[in-house]
Amino acid sequence: MCKSGGSPTSTGSNTQRAGSRRQSCASCTVTLSPKPLNICGAGTTKDVTATGSPGGGSFNWQSSDTGVATVSGTESTVSVEGVAAGKSILTVTYNVEGCTPCTDDTDIKVCTCTAGRKYAYGKESVADVIGIKGKIKTRYGKVCCEDEGCSTTDAYHVVYANITNDAGASMIWAQTGYGRERNGGSTAIKTYRYAEMNGSGYKVNYDNSNAPAEGATHTYQCDLDKSTGKWTFSYDGTEWQTFSDNGWKNKTGTVAQWVGEIYNKEDDMPGTTDSKCSFTDCQYQCDGGAYQDTGFTVGDMITSDASEWGVERVSDTEFNIWDKNPLP
Repeated sequence: MCKSGGSPTSTGSNTQRAGSRRQSCASCTVTLSPKPLNICGAGTTKDVTATGSPGGGSFNWQSSDTGVATVSGTESTVSVEGVAAGKSILTVTYNVEGCTPCTDDTDIKVCTCTAGRKYAYGKESVADVIGIKGKIKTRYGKVCCEDEGCSTTDAYHVVYANITNDAGASMIWAQTGYGRERNGGSTAIKTYRYAEMNGSGYKVNYDNSNAPAEGATHTYQCDLDKSTGKWTFSYDGTEWQTFSDNGWKNKTGTVAQWVGEIYNKEDDMPGTTDSKCSFTDCQYQCDGGAYQDTGFTVGDMITSDASEWGVERVSDTEFNIWDKNPLP
């Protein structure tokens, strides 16, 4: 009886000794790297590592919006995959025996660059056009994945005055304006004024040293000598570039256009709702005639998608373009 009566005392002693071995957690910490997490493109993955202290614990991972990004794995390093453009939050919970679970989180931003040129422009379909000019207000926007700094894909927006001949087997054109661009293979972004011609060959000059300043208005002009196939490009009335091409000999244009163009759907069309890219004093010249004002109608205003890129007639010689959903 005495032996059995001592059993509770023995158990209590063991319990006390076990409790003395189970130390409370002074500081559970977990840290994510990299922070923030930028992913360029759906289907692209990036590794994220969590460092937990004290060691020996387990990790639980969660993405707040799996429609934007998903996370795979339960170790300290996991793979996060972009699903669609947008934002999510990646959270890791670290569990160590004897510790209250601790967490860390980071923003996930998934951006995309969907190639496919889009336009917002005004046009005049006229026979035998050999000259075009207009004043264009400089409005630079962003290009896809610019803020994330993780994309090296081609991206740009350009604004220009253009003459095109699309009557033959191959379209030929000449144009001059300004642009902002990222070339494939680099994250660097440059601005420029430019002159471009496509005939029997292709020629272009991107003049980075004379890129127009944001908000400045300049006159862009290109003129054809059809007897020689020579194009002359002018900036504020001063000639700065010429190209000659046999493909333009004895040819004239069939349409005059003042254009905003982007390379990717996510690139910003120049201009915003509050600060539009304006075209004013738009004129063209036909073979044998003098420069004359355009006669823009509402039907001459064209956009690839009215919900994304706005274009509005202001007068016979003026119109505006802008991006309705610019990058933040």
